[in-house]
Amino acid sequence: MNGALSTLVLTAISGAGFVWLYGAAGEAVWRTAPGYFATLALRSALVWAPVMVLSLANLPRRWTKVVW
Repeated sequence: MNGALSTLVLTAISGAGFVWLYGAAGEAVWRTAPGYFATLALRSALVWAPVMVLSLANLPRRWTKVVW
């Protein structure tokens, strides 16, 4: 669940970031092809996916170490 939520949030943030980086041209592209920014966001997810997978894989290890 944590991984799916993280993926959705990061994809939405990166898509919004690409719209912002495109500036005035971003509005024109958004009107004609809004899916273009979704594909850019998914392509950037390929870069961050290994980092997120490794981070999520190490979470349960920290849950077992409880100091009382």
